[in-house]
Amino acid sequence: MTKQCVVLFPGQGSQKIGMLSELEAEYPLIQEVWNEASSALGYDLRAVIQDPQKLNQTQYTQPAILAASVALFRIWAPMTDLEIVGMAGHSLGEYSALVCADAMTLAQGVKLVARRGELMQAAVPEGIGAMLAVLGLEDEQIAGVCHGISTPTQSLTPANFNAPGQVVVAGHQALVPAFIEAATRAGARKVLPLSMSVPSHCALMKPAQDRFGEALSQVPFKMPHYAILQNAALEVPKNLNTLVSNLTRQLCEPVPWVKMMSRFITDGVEDFIECGPGQVLSGLMKRIDRSAQITPVEKLLMQEVEN
Repeated sequence: MTKQCVVLFPGQGSQKIGMLSELEAEYPLIQEVWNEASSALGYDLRAVIQDPQKLNQTQYTQPAILAASVALFRIWAPMTDLEIVGMAGHSLGEYSALVCADAMTLAQGVKLVARRGELMQAAVPEGIGAMLAVLGLEDEQIAGVCHGISTPTQSLTPANFNAPGQVVVAGHQALVPAFIEAATRAGARKVLPLSMSVPSHCALMKPAQDRFGEALSQVPFKMPHYAILQNAALEVPKNLNTLVSNLTRQLCEPVPWVKMMSRFITDGVEDFIECGPGQVLSGLMKRIDRSAQITPVEKLLMQEVEN
């Protein structure tokens, strides 16, 4: 009986300068993907990946991570004996999943997420938004702290439920000192400001959400070849209208990553494949369920190169 797996794609924050460069000599397909993506975007994506200032700007970060994730999937998929029974992506990673599941082309995908990044960047003036990682509190405690310090005009809300005791909050920078004080008082082990250029998955993204719907409507999506568990609805879409609606909602709604992984594990999935730069999702999985087997493709390919 063929072993089954779910493929996971990381989101923003997994980028690194020069990502995949150590694999390019052994796997020319990586350069082919950079070229294909660059042609669609109208600029040299590989040059962006070498430029720390540009790579950390959301409109460049998103297509770079998507292209890197697709390259790794295209190398890994023909090599594996595993049967892919599902996919999921962490925020931006959902778009990598859609490309790899043939719901849209790589060219359509990189252009769409570049537009997504532009709209997210434009939605919040610099210095207004913030994201913070909170370690050591229960989800309900963090929600309570957020509610306690938020006002009718300014708020911080949970943005990513990444792992038990590891939640990211997003919202107004002005509330950060009050949040850190209240979270520390509630027993948080650490509260770490994140160097994200935009506060994702919160109400501040509403202007971007409204305009992004127009960009989504221009993409001729097809139903994915694999079942994709979407962030916003915590479900596999049954039709294209639902799929696109969930992508629109995703900008302002939190990423329920723990619930998503728990859903797969409850359904009997034992093997997960992380398809993207780095090992962020592998680290989270160890905190969610240590018995789950997760293999980072980049690490796997690096071992092949070294051997």
